[in-house]
Amino acid sequence: MPTQQIPQDQWEPFLADFSAFNQTRAVNVEVESPEVGAQTMVDNRPLLAIEPDLENGEQQSIIVIAGDTAGDTPSSITHLALNPRTIWLKEDNNGRAEALNIETSDGRTIIQFV
Repeated sequence: MPTQQIPQDQWEPFLADFSAFNQTRAVNVEVESPEVGAQTMVDNRPLLAIEPDLENGEQQSIIVIAGDTAGDTPSSITHLALNPRTIWLKEDNNGRAEALNIETSDGRTIIQFV
């Protein structure tokens, strides 16, 4: 299935539904920017949430949280995609999410399901 852009006025409900549906699926999170190149922030960890951080009704950042919540030492990794501009969703032929690409003012955050 082709990649589709999520309209900005739908980010909040889309990300709430997306997080609920895909919670605990393993993800890799990569950040790309001209300053530092490509860096892996999360490697094969369960997705916990992807949430918009609203300020004065505008999208200021998107918070990506992944990690383990079980066991004796639960841990999570939080990444902020600052100043998001567009969100792209890539799905497989069955409509299951393969990746989410958040383009920001200075790069992008790629959430890839593994």
